Amino acid sequence: MRDTLIRRVRSRTSELLFLGAMMVTLTACTGEEDDSNDYGAIKFYNASSNSPDIFFTIDEDLEDEDEDAFEATYQYNGYGEASATRELETKTYYLEFAWQSDDSSSRDDLTLLHETQVSIEQEQLTLFVLDGDISNSTLLQYHLPIIDDENDDEESLFNLSILNLHNQFNSLQLHISLANETFNESMPVTQFEYQQMSDNIKLTQEEYIFYLTLPDSDEVLFQSDSVNFPYSNQYLFMIKPSHGIGESEFSIDILSASSFLALAHDGETGQLRIYNGIETHELLPGYTGQITTNLTTLGDEIAIDSLQIGTYSDVYSAQRGDYSIDLVASDSDQPLLSNHLLTLSENAYKTVFFYLNEENVDYDGDGDVDEDGDGYVDEIDVKIQSMVVENNLNESLYQHNLQLLNLVNHDDYASIRLYFVRSDELIETAVHWRTAWFATPAEITLTNNTYEVYAVTQDDSSDIILASELLVLDEDSQNQFILLERDDNASSGYRMTFTNQNQ
Repeated sequence: MRDTLIRRVRSRTSELLFLGAMMVTLTACTGEEDDSNDYGAIKFYNASSNSPDIFFTIDEDLEDEDEDAFEATYQYNGYGEASATRELETKTYYLEFAWQSDDSSSRDDLTLLHETQVSIEQEQLTLFVLDGDISNSTLLQYHLPIIDDENDDEESLFNLSILNLHNQFNSLQLHISLANETFNESMPVTQFEYQQMSDNIKLTQEEYIFYLTLPDSDEVLFQSDSVNFPYSNQYLFMIKPSHGIGESEFSIDILSASSFLALAHDGETGQLRIYNGIETHELLPGYTGQITTNLTTLGDEIAIDSLQIGTYSDVYSAQRGDYSIDLVASDSDQPLLSNHLLTLSENAYKTVFFYLNEENVDYDGDGDVDEDGDGYVDEIDVKIQSMVVENNLNESLYQHNLQLLNLVNHDDYASIRLYFVRSDELIETAVHWRTAWFATPAEITLTNNTYEVYAVTQDDSSDIILASELLVLDEDSQNQFILLERDDNASSGYRMTFTNQNQ
């Protein structure tokens, strides 16, 4: 088995693993180096799929106000995210894991989930994992020796340990093959149990494919794409449930000192849908409000017929690939756009928004679109454009992602500001707001509450409310698209609509 693992082959170049040259090894120091080596390391990984963003605090002494005492609260980590590896002196520290339930992100204002103590030991990594439903989550703790094979002149090796965080599978088996082989040539590497860290495994620096099976089974439950390991880093494989839209029950996150790589099941399908936001226009006489869309890639083609203006299509499953989009007016077959690109990866869900953009014509290129000086643009042209947005599929109980999409033509207003106003606020005092530029997605994360949402813009010195709607976010809410469009039937001439992203 060892001879097979260290066998050298001419492997194809993989772009998957960016955890190499731009990264440091697991022994990386976040501060100045100290020759005494009285240091260990700590890392946090969020495996709670419905958790809010988690803040991670390390405190040397809860009672000591001395500025020399170590205290730090680190940037939040969402589901499937890991903190950078922090190097600490070999002491005992207090740890807090909390989330921002109010406006302030100050440590004293965070909502505490877990607190504990840890003794940092020399040349040892302490890993904390938040697991389970966030309403009853578990904080797991693991201790791993820090291994560095960088100076091994005899063999080029890297190290990996595996943690099973899939609560439906008490025991799993990992197999590996080289990148130019199949499962038939793979070899079982190790068996590992639920919530138990495996022993460290040393492998030759190569390009590998990873497979998951049940113990003593040849049925492949998960197969990765090929992953290149050209450096002597130390890696953690986190096996967890897949919360994407594909059929596989597994996903794998590969952690190192400061980054992670998410692996989906190779060959997993994605999903897509489209939205017809194209206004009727006198310069498009063949378009009466319905579009027909064709998306093509090698081995796959999707046709979506007669989609009405202001509506989403059905959701379509599609193979991984780069799709060319062609769009025609349904009633006249008038071409509206062609060869626009949609890239769909495994387990991803994307929405394509089509919209109309008016452009001022400047024939002589001098920047003057009012050559006759009458105060009006001499001529306009229209162009149909596409905007591809990846749907956020996270399922947090306490916080929700809102993607803001402004399809109001930029000649009307350069930008629109959305205010999310709570019961004790006015627009001018609202803490939560975002600017939405034309055809440029913006996003905001909000905690559960009731909000009056106002779309406000400026006309010279005047503030104008284009649209307003009530938004209630609670534990049953999903992530939302907020779409701004012109609407001749609305009193203001504009409308704001909410749509579930995972719909």
